[in-house]
Amino acid sequence: MNMIEKILAKASGKKAVAPGEVVVAKVDLMVMHDLSSNFVMKVFENEMEAASISDPSRIAFVFDHVFSAPTQQAAEALADVRRFAARHGIKNVFESGQGSVHHVIIENGLWAPGQVMIGCDSHTPIYGALGAFATGGGNNSMAAL
Repeated sequence: MNMIEKILAKASGKKAVAPGEVVVAKVDLMVMHDLSSNFVMKVFENEMEAASISDPSRIAFVFDHVFSAPTQQAAEALADVRRFAARHGIKNVFESGQGSVHHVIIENGLWAPGQVMIGCDSHTPIYGALGAFATGGGNNSMAAL
């Protein structure tokens, strides 16, 4: 098995996985920037009745796209995400000015080799360079995770 197969096998509790196989793996970290966290939050609250977050420590929001909210609507969206995080016990919330999403995750030690990471950003696979399996996911998929 290659590195990715080994990571996915471990995360799914299997001895081995192979290309073409459907793998259900434990996700170690879900990463969202300010724009995606707002969309995911809306899906979670409006389309998933009575849903709960089982482990808020595996979620990180990084506000890096809207550095300084240019409109009242943008500022309210960020405030909504902050309130959502507080309601659900999500402590990994990084405010604007702390850096770009992936640098913030790396610099704050929220990753480790061998982890499974999902992000609402096309650059999420960058964690593969650090020995993790990382891929992007859409808003509805992230809300369901």
